Amino acid sequence: AGGERGVAALPDRGGDHEASLREAFVYAAAIGCPRVHVLAGLRQQGACEQTFVERLRAAAGEAQSAGITLCVEALNPSDVPGYLLPSQEDAARVVDAVGHPACGLQFDLYHLQKAAARWPSEAVRCAIRTYAPRAAHVQIAGPEGRHEPDAAAAAAMLALLEEGGYRGHVGCEYNPAGGTSRGLAWAAAYGIEAPREEPA
Repeated sequence: AGGERGVAALPDRGGDHEASLREAFVYAAAIGCPRVHVLAGLRQQGACEQTFVERLRAAAGEAQSAGITLCVEALNPSDVPGYLLPSQEDAARVVDAVGHPACGLQFDLYHLQKAAARWPSEAVRCAIRTYAPRAAHVQIAGPEGRHEPDAAAAAAMLALLEEGGYRGHVGCEYNPAGGTSRGLAWAAAYGIEAPREEPA
C-alpha cells in the first residue's frame, strides 16, 4: 500500500514486517502453500540489505517449522525503481547471507529479461544455468508488456531450467494479451488445458 514494495528491509518497520509475515504464514497454512515471497522494500524509503538479511534469518526457523520457504526475488529497476534487489545477483547474495534452508531464490524470468537482456541472449542462458539449481520457485512472463511468453522461448527456457535441476512449479505471472484462454495456448504442450471463455 502507499507505493510500498515491502517493509522487511526497512529498519523502522520491524513491527509491521513481523505482523505481515505472521499473517502470510496463516494464509499459507490455510491454502497449503509452501512458499512465501518476502518483499524487501525501496531504497528511497530506507531499505537496508543487512536489515533484510537479519530479519529473514530471524524468521527462517519458524518458517521451516511451518514447512514454508521464504522466497527472495529480484525486481527489475524499470518496473520497480529503487527496489533493494534489482538483479538476480543481489537476490542470490541475500539468500547466501541468510544461509538457511528455509530461505530460497524466487527466480522470475520476466524480471531477469527486463533487467538484463532478452531471450535468446547468452546472458539469459547463463543466468538460467546459474540460478536454476538454486531456485525455490520460478515465474514466467513475456518481457514485452508482461503478457504470456512466446511459446518457443518458453519451451527453450523451461528446458534449460529442467537441465539445471529445477523440478518445482512454474508460476504464470502475467496479463494475457487476448484473454485467459488464448493466454494459455503456449502451455498446451505441458498438458495445461485453457478454460473455455464465455462470449461477451
